[in-house]
Amino acid sequence: MKISVIGCGYVGIVTGACLANSGNEIYFYDEDNKKLNNLKTGKNLIFEKNLKNKLVSAKKKKKIHICSSLKEAIVKSDVAFICVGTPLKKNNIDLSYIKNVTKQISVELKNKYNFILFYKSTIPPLTVDNICIPILKKQLGNIIDKKINIVFNPEFLREGNAIYDFENPIRIIAGIRNKKSKIILKNIYKKY
Repeated sequence: MKISVIGCGYVGIVTGACLANSGNEIYFYDEDNKKLNNLKTGKNLIFEKNLKNKLVSAKKKKKIHICSSLKEAIVKSDVAFICVGTPLKKNNIDLSYIKNVTKQISVELKNKYNFILFYKSTIPPLTVDNICIPILKKQLGNIIDKKINIVFNPEFLREGNAIYDFENPIRIIAGIRNKKSKIILKNIYKKY
């Protein structure tokens, strides 16, 4: 499957590395060019057991691609995992990155059909329903459920053990709105 990973921080890089090693084509994109350069060179990556080996293995198999624009990542993929940061800000979660990436993606999705957005970022309950879907509907109209499928798929990764946790999940949780998304989700995670 062709999967874009939007956000190359902790969750994004682990998700992309693991999915690439299970046979998927991964298209990494991040607004931070430094993170993309780190992915290209394999230097200054986050510390995570086996991460570097996973990335080297996937690169040798040509399963990892670094995209210079969000448009490129979306055009080349059928599914996107949104893995942008949600830092704490005065006892609240900063959702500005989620809002911004959703607005940017909605522009790129105008000519896409049968596309699935997986929100993997750590966000409060109902963020997808109350914030993300209205942003997408503003750009795409009410046809969103017919042409774009949205899934909330939270991560349960422990720092230092994230690769192990991703590949040996205790549970996979997903908020799914239709049958097609469920089939795709099962296909993506079938190895785990």
